[in-house]
Amino acid sequence: MSNQTNNKKRIEVSLLGQRFTVRSEKTEEYIQAVAKYVSGQLESLSKQTRSISTNQVALLTSLNLADQLMQKEEELHRLKTELKERTQAALKEVDDALSLLPHHHVEVAHPIPNSNDLQIETLHISPSKNDFN
Repeated sequence: MSNQTNNKKRIEVSLLGQRFTVRSEKTEEYIQAVAKYVSGQLESLSKQTRSISTNQVALLTSLNLADQLMQKEEELHRLKTELKERTQAALKEVDDALSLLPHHHVEVAHPIPNSNDLQIETLHISPSKNDFN
């Protein structure tokens, strides 16, 4: 048995009246919360569509949950893009403001090409001798 298998706990959950044993490294509280959420989704759909089988309820619930996940992933991507754009705009404002200061050298952050990441470099403001006169 591998270490990964050894770390997994057996947790019993109930979905649509059926008991399942789940093996997971997550806490029992987390797995129970997930099962409660899925159970709620299954029961809600089951009440809305009384004439379909349990298997069809499970499949439709799977589609609904996949849709929710994809919408959240799209929202996360949109928020990351927005954050990157706002960060770039803020860094440009800082760079523009610092470039107005006389006798100062500034290094700024730049976006990494083909990535949502930024390469952030330390800002160095080096005063010249004349700044102390």
